[in-house]
Amino acid sequence: MESQIQSKLSLKNFNDYLNKVDKSNLHFVEGWTNKKEHINNTFNLYFTNIQQKQIFIDSELEELKDWFMDISKLHKSVDCNNIYPKANNIKTEAIIFNDKLILKECFNLLHLIYQYHNAYILKIEREDELQDTIYHISQDKHEIQKKYNKFDKESTNYRKNKKHRAPFVIAKKVLKLLLSKKYSFRAKYYINSLALNFNIYNWDKLFNDEDEIAKEILFEVINYFMYSNLSEKKIKNSLMILVYTFLTTRLRLKEKDSLSLTNRLCNSILYDIDNKLDYRKSELSKKIYAYRVFNYLPIFAHENPKYTPKLNDEQEKKILQTIKKHSFNANKSFKYFDEKYFIDTMKNSHVNYVMHDLIFLYNSKEE
Repeated sequence: MESQIQSKLSLKNFNDYLNKVDKSNLHFVEGWTNKKEHINNTFNLYFTNIQQKQIFIDSELEELKDWFMDISKLHKSVDCNNIYPKANNIKTEAIIFNDKLILKECFNLLHLIYQYHNAYILKIEREDELQDTIYHISQDKHEIQKKYNKFDKESTNYRKNKKHRAPFVIAKKVLKLLLSKKYSFRAKYYINSLALNFNIYNWDKLFNDEDEIAKEILFEVINYFMYSNLSEKKIKNSLMILVYTFLTTRLRLKEKDSLSLTNRLCNSILYDIDNKLDYRKSELSKKIYAYRVFNYLPIFAHENPKYTPKLNDEQEKKILQTIKKHSFNANKSFKYFDEKYFIDTMKNSHVNYVMHDLIFLYNSKEE
């Protein structure tokens, strides 16, 4: 069973196994920025069709809508001559959904905020839901060793069928890597990378219909490793890093405006942090790295120059070699890419992450 899974993930052409955005229903529109009704439409669509579970209280929702409205005003004022040549006004990608205008960037940013705030709530209120994951032992090598021993016994218990044994065979190998002084940092990188790209993969296309059992086993193993035991502060900080990056990189807002909006979201709308000073630009934009994974989300952190870097030069070089090797295996054309491309993939993963689109926005049955 394990070999079947591995063979399925040996991609002959990686482009065939990625989610693709169908832009046939997208068009450019102007003038929406002064109309809050379009933000209301976008919120209504998101919480009706994507996330039925409401995690924001009414006052937070209203403040969020005002926050998005202020973003839209700033976005309209951006000098876009270098972004959209020969354009006199900012044009924003949008779709018509049930005869209403839906704002694409608002939708994507709202999803980002929802996902990380939901992870924060899971961490502080629903830890009991993570009993069957690595969560409670992720920081304890002694407990990981005990779990490895248990999985090893289950994987060789031939009184059980292959379907029962297969997840333990795969999971124990990952645990062994995490216990290894030589390979633990690379194993953590693989887990981080999976979280970074989880929503890019078209998993259904990776497996044929007859491989449903293999897919089920793989997802069982992935789910086990997608929860690191980290502080809720790390989740909040990660969200603020991504919001700031979204505003500056994707929406091209000025850095000072993005910083102000990011602090407003954190300190006034979502978390009301009395004992936290405002985030500084350096905390949100420099030396950002993928720290851990929680609830299928990459958790990013700012590397404090006062402390020893998480990865030394040798480890960074090995990770870079790993990225290049897997890229070449996925598609030979990557051999012709400049090395700067792969360095960017490793050191600016937070920027690449905010560029992801919500695929299902464009493929709704009602559209």
